[in-house]
Amino acid sequence: MNRYKNLLDQINLNQKKIIGIFPFNTLIDKKSSNVYVGNLNFLESAIDGLKLLSKNNFEIVLFVNQFKSKQLSTESFQSMIVSIESHLKNRGVTILGIYWCPAISSSDPFVTPNPGMFHRVTEHHYTNWNSVPVISTSDNDLHAAEKVSACPIKIGSGPSKWDHFESLSAYVSKCGLAE
Repeated sequence: MNRYKNLLDQINLNQKKIIGIFPFNTLIDKKSSNVYVGNLNFLESAIDGLKLLSKNNFEIVLFVNQFKSKQLSTESFQSMIVSIESHLKNRGVTILGIYWCPAISSSDPFVTPNPGMFHRVTEHHYTNWNSVPVISTSDNDLHAAEKVSACPIKIGSGPSKWDHFESLSAYVSKCGLAE
């Protein structure tokens, strides 16, 4: 048992609610985006869902992984992070932080399914991930969430061992948040 668990539980009672999101295919349409030339296309219904979460006292933590099939240069990767953050903030979405991993080696503690990015959020914001929703289209991301006792939620169709929804906006609708 983590000796700081009780302290973290008390801190979390006084904080806003947190939700973790891996943005590709949940917020960013990966099919119509070309990250290699700096073109990101956001899913408008997902942005509307995030705005609704922000209005209802949720803070968003974004987790961004490097692309294993074709890595971005460090400069391009950092530029993409800045673009994501800028776009969301300009749309009225409250972002607690963006945590990213530029590596692809499975031995790196920050590459999913390793939970390093979650531990980094805990270090910075004293977040207890127990039962916090974490949303992704990737099983590796959700395995990392599971390792920190978060509540993995899969976006997309088809069978899943986790709760799943067709889209981020479908998940937000299920939460019954008021406009």
